[in-house]
Amino acid sequence: MTKLRKLLVTVLVLAILVLGLVGFFYFRHQASLAIFYDQSIGVSFAYDKGYQQHPAYVNDSTEIDPYTFYFQRNDPQAFLTVKYETGLAMPANILSMRVIDYVQYEMEQFFPVRYGPTYKSISTGVLKVAGKDAAENVFAYTDADGRPNEVRLVVIVWDNNSAYYFFEQSHQTLFDKIKGDLDPILKTLVLSGPKWK
Repeated sequence: MTKLRKLLVTVLVLAILVLGLVGFFYFRHQASLAIFYDQSIGVSFAYDKGYQQHPAYVNDSTEIDPYTFYFQRNDPQAFLTVKYETGLAMPANILSMRVIDYVQYEMEQFFPVRYGPTYKSISTGVLKVAGKDAAENVFAYTDADGRPNEVRLVVIVWDNNSAYYFFEQSHQTLFDKIKGDLDPILKTLVLSGPKWK
């Protein structure tokens, strides 16, 4: 009976230690997240506190874009962009496509033109995020300054005319260090739609 008792005490102590370690790492991870909420486009999510929010401007002007949110981290250097966009129904309808199919088509057809001959699609796919259809594209391109960049884009279709765009981008050599930064955003994402609808 004493051996059984010692074994039970040992198992209980080990279980408490394991649970304590799991709890420590879970709460440590939770403490490193900040919350973003914007009522105007109806979005909230948790993101890495290493990112600082900066204003996003309309076409390089001094006018702040109310539908785009920009976050930057310095070490390792990375950028997150969140954008709400409308006007997808007309081109989707003209091409007789669902909006999710049009979003994928647009990535395949327009990105090589927009990013030029250095554009290279790495992976694409369809997934569900916050209960909505989403298209994902990971791609690389070289910018005007000659820097090779890698981007992960997730486009979440909100309705038959609009979508939320989530970009994470960094220098190609740093991308492996930041490629998971979009994951807590997508896991904690709550979409309620724009307030003007």
